[in-house]
Amino acid sequence: MLSRTVHGFGYAFCAEARDTNQGPSDQLGVRSRLVWGDRVLALRAGENLLGRDKEAAVCLDAASVSRHHARILVEGARATLEDLGSKNGTTLRGELITEPTRLRDGDEIRVGPILIVYRSAERGVSTETTT
Repeated sequence: MLSRTVHGFGYAFCAEARDTNQGPSDQLGVRSRLVWGDRVLALRAGENLLGRDKEAAVCLDAASVSRHHARILVEGARATLEDLGSKNGTTLRGELITEPTRLRDGDEIRVGPILIVYRSAERGVSTETTT
């Protein structure tokens, strides 16, 4: 990153812009995301923390959600969900998980009282026609 002083304004910073969502999953043409109510949250390649912590990739502000509740690890076309020793647990498809578990498109995840749906789709796939 470069910086320079701009008279009367202070510092100006400049750097090359990069898409932080780029990673192995995008390179394979797969997009992973979470649907929470009317919100759609893109997941990055690598670790995506779910919890009450403001720095979490998916910040869930609920008293029964731990600061570092669970994580979703995205590696290419594969995504796994893992509970991080949360007090109230994490459920996937209605079952409490105790070890890292692979996610499938449409899976329902419950973190405390919050219901989230995992979605995974290939890029460039044409829209299916309904009759």
